[in-house]
Amino acid sequence: MPGIPIQRLREREKKDWSYASVHWTPGELRLITVSDVLAARDATIILSEWRGLDFSKPGERIPKYATISHSWSPSKEVERLSAAANRPLRIDLGNNKHHEISWQGLVEAAKAAQHLQCVFLWLDLVCVHQDSSEDKKLQIQHMGQVYQHSTAVIVMPGGVSAVQGPEHYAPWITRAWTLQEATLSPSNVYVLIRASKRDPNYDYEMITTGPQYDIDNVDDTIALSKLQSLLSCRKSGLKITKVDKVTKERIDVPFIVKCFGNDEPLITALEGVLSGHTDAMKKSAAWRSIWLRTSTKSQDMVFSVMHLLGVNIKVDYHRTRDELILELARRTKSFPSWLDIGEDIPYNSRFGLVPDLPIFHSNDTPSYKIGCQMVPANKFTVTGTYITEYDIKIKTSVDTTFEGDLICAHIFLIDQNSTYVSISSHTGEKYDFRELDHVAGSYVVVLGDAQVYGLSHLGLYQFAGPQVMFIGKSNQGEWERLGKRTTIPKSFVNGARRWHLTIGGPPGSQFTPCDC
Repeated sequence: MPGIPIQRLREREKKDWSYASVHWTPGELRLITVSDVLAARDATIILSEWRGLDFSKPGERIPKYATISHSWSPSKEVERLSAAANRPLRIDLGNNKHHEISWQGLVEAAKAAQHLQCVFLWLDLVCVHQDSSEDKKLQIQHMGQVYQHSTAVIVMPGGVSAVQGPEHYAPWITRAWTLQEATLSPSNVYVLIRASKRDPNYDYEMITTGPQYDIDNVDDTIALSKLQSLLSCRKSGLKITKVDKVTKERIDVPFIVKCFGNDEPLITALEGVLSGHTDAMKKSAAWRSIWLRTSTKSQDMVFSVMHLLGVNIKVDYHRTRDELILELARRTKSFPSWLDIGEDIPYNSRFGLVPDLPIFHSNDTPSYKIGCQMVPANKFTVTGTYITEYDIKIKTSVDTTFEGDLICAHIFLIDQNSTYVSISSHTGEKYDFRELDHVAGSYVVVLGDAQVYGLSHLGLYQFAGPQVMFIGKSNQGEWERLGKRTTIPKSFVNGARRWHLTIGGPPGSQFTPCDC
């Protein structure tokens, strides 16, 4: 199915990119022809529209295109590079608003796409009608499919205006939408970086603690790197030495990766989605990212991750973030990975077991107000442990909103006296919590089997045992989640009775033996 050309803009015309007077169809896939952007004398955007294309239809002929993953806000280095290039391209956003990028970065992206044998390029700023709420809603609804079915994803961490070196900070990883962009097709995700072509007079030696690392040069100045490989190099994981082929002189080549920042919870959540070896682990990492990333609109924290969690929620910006988060939790209850976001996160009984949402700051780090201080949400999320298989079952109706969570789980009474704090199994075995300083409440609820991981790309996992949370009654009489988590012996779970109980919601819930 060929695309239908609907708009053309030449760089030499020095005009804004606009959909004015263009015959376009809401929600359709639109792509930029790579060869026209790379025209030797006159870079040109030719936008074509694929009408009636159905990604889900078996045998559908999908064009070979690369998608661009970027941040609208450029890094300081990209601002410097694009200013030096002096090739501005203004995007019409409507209501007399504009967003400026650069022909320089667009051409570099097209070079990378061509290098990856892609005929077309998808860039949201051009391929989505920025002055049409109808088109935006429809495009967001199937955005996951756009990235999932692309031949390659090209990450431009500092923004689409220019390609920067990996040694410069970039805001890419903090943005809500970039998570699904980078993880829906993880084996085809590349980071476009500024890197000189290797000198043919030298041999190059690489020592890495991560996976085999290769830099694939597109031309003399820019190169592609696999996202997972570049992530593994962020902590001095790559040492490059070039060796003169004649004199054998050895010269160390600096290779510093700072483009992902230094927020470890944020980075390890991305790694968890990319490298998690179970669906539960990947989805836990995706849920953690909702608590850690930001966007312009709070609702995007749900719309940007729903496809990763296998849910399709109608795009409606009139709904609140609270409503959308709860719907997302209810519709993913078979994998209740929102239980695994972190420890010591504040809880609100109205939300049941879903952690209290951090305060949303448009385009800034989410946080909680603790006392008189604002504390970043990343202080509460877990970085080293994942529940890989859930034992607890959530029985809450999909349509339930603020009425707590009905659970089916193994639950054990905490026995406390002046000398010990313990639980007992159905066979009389005791497990002593004496070594812990965070025992709280009166019962423990088994969540599922947990594993501790090291470097996820190396697959270093260690079984930690069945993980439990502590629960107790609030002053108002409802059951609530308390404190940190810990693990108990596997033998306690085997053969033990299961119980139903409602956590959060109205007070007065009673334990009921499970007959599921």
